[in-house]
Amino acid sequence: MNAADYYGLDELRRACAGFVQCCINVDTVCALLASAERYIQYKCTKSLVQKVLEFVDEHGNEVLNLGSFTLLPQHVVRLILARDELQADEFTKFQAALMWGKFFLNFSVKIWLKADPASVDPGKLSPNRVRRHAQGRSMSVQSSLDPYGSNTTLSSSGSSELVSSDGKHSSN
Repeated sequence: MNAADYYGLDELRRACAGFVQCCINVDTVCALLASAERYIQYKCTKSLVQKVLEFVDEHGNEVLNLGSFTLLPQHVVRLILARDELQADEFTKFQAALMWGKFFLNFSVKIWLKADPASVDPGKLSPNRVRRHAQGRSMSVQSSLDPYGSNTTLSSSGSSELVSSDGKHSSN
């Protein structure tokens, strides 16, 4: 589609765009967004992305519950969740953001460990604890193995405090 656009083959571009638009469904929507993002500099891709986002808006709850949603880049996730037209309930939006965050965090930790495994003290790692410090404040996430995050508690404070799913506080 983009090659046809680049070479001015309008009929081929329209045929490709029409085909891709016919392929937009719940199973393909995240893959289309991820692929289109690589070619967003092309005018025809921008119109296709708009069509895909309209589909996401109409099928919000279904799309946000897809496992492939966690594979989208952060700016695409933010764009989707911020859309006023998105037809999804707030709980589903929260769950989608939480699952994306868990996947992103796990992916980042794996990359970090591959980069410098000698810098990790295994005694200080806990699979159920994550601590993030920013300008003297901390945000903590404690999660059970529940895949929907229903036992996950977030806390933010001036100190380094964790709140577990059973409501117990601990500090560092």
